[in-house]
Amino acid sequence: MRRSTRFLEEQKSSTTGSVEYSLRHILVRVPEQATPDQLERFAAKAREARGQIVSGADFGQVAASFSDAPDALQGGNLGWRQRDRLPELFASAIEKLKPGR
Repeated sequence: MRRSTRFLEEQKSSTTGSVEYSLRHILVRVPEQATPDQLERFAAKAREARGQIVSGADFGQVAASFSDAPDALQGGNLGWRQRDRLPELFASAIEKLKPGR
């Protein structure tokens, strides 16, 4: 193994808690008492946003158009977050993604 590759692998395994991710999101807000028709509309909205992103659309523009979050106009930017400060459900999902996904 090359020296630089070995160094990166060692750093990755020794700093799991201090790894940081730059996160963005799209929030589709669903009311607590949503009807089945409303749920379908919200699900369709989420599918449409995802479809545009998968097709290559700019995430920030899709977030500005679809997200109900206060940061939607900033492209859904959540900023940098340390891995150990994320809910485990999110952290484990993020680790499976490739950069930019």
